[in-house]
Amino acid sequence: MDLRVSTSYEGLATAKEAAGIVQKCVHCGFCNATCPTYQLLGDELDGPRGRIYLMKSMLEGNPVSEHTQLHLDRCLTCRSCESTCPSGVRYGRLLEIGREVAEQQVRRSLKDRLVRFALRKIMTSRKWLGLLSRI
Repeated sequence: MDLRVSTSYEGLATAKEAAGIVQKCVHCGFCNATCPTYQLLGDELDGPRGRIYLMKSMLEGNPVSEHTQLHLDRCLTCRSCESTCPSGVRYGRLLEIGREVAEQQVRRSLKDRLVRFALRKIMTSRKWLGLLSRI
């Protein structure tokens, strides 16, 4: 896959790493066959191949939108796509980088930020998790 990394990302080591991963993709679509979100939603952008296109677009300097962030967020990170990829695309690592870039560029809504904050506090606290498990 041809990719020209935007000048705004040229100095970042993660951008170079992501570009290398993106360039390994041959667009065969085998990954979509094993992706649970693609199987459930049937949207190309909710499968690994579509998300790779979104991350390629980000690396090329196109603006990241809430729409892009939504599709990246929908990935379960099960990495079943990696086991079926004949090109050895490290999709899990690419998604980590893509989510990091999207998080820096798109401000989440207050509701999303509060939900994420609450989940982080609950899921990392034995006390709160224990209390909620008894309900």
